Amino acid sequence: LNGASSATSSTATTATTSGGLMEAAVSAQGPTSILQKIMYHLLGKRIVSNKVCMDYIIVSFCLASSSSLSSIALNYINFPTKVVFRSSKLLPTMAIAIFVHSKRFTKSEWYSAALVCAGLAMVGLADAQNFGAAFHPLGLILVSTSVMADAITPNIQQRLFVSGGESRPDVIYTTNF
Repeated sequence: LNGASSATSSTATTATTSGGLMEAAVSAQGPTSILQKIMYHLLGKRIVSNKVCMDYIIVSFCLASSSSLSSIALNYINFPTKVVFRSSKLLPTMAIAIFVHSKRFTKSEWYSAALVCAGLAMVGLADAQNFGAAFHPLGLILVSTSVMADAITPNIQQRLFVSGGESRPDVIYTTNF
């Protein structure tokens, strides 16, 4: 009887990551929620928690949104304008990291990021002057939304690596599935 109870307790364990950010019961019986069951059947892999499942969905949605909105924006703005806006991805990525990871950046990091974005924007604007810039408000909204989706992606991926305990190949495979 003692051996049976120790076997049962070894099949149901609690996974905890650094800082106690995620606690989830991993059962030998398989996925427990509907979301976990869907991910299990689609991918053939057990996802520990609904939070990890949602992070995968967010990353996949952001990747698809970023790519498609950026392409659709080309119907309303020219390519150099798109490049200028997309070059500013670094600043929103840093801003989102503050909220998602409670990350702190130094003034020199903010200054460096702003200079990089400004330099890329100047190159894009120089091209726009040569080819004639087309600024339609809808195109600017689409490309700005694309940049925001693109800025969310690496932050949620980082959360999957750190809090979710997911490997890089798993994240790449699952989000591109």
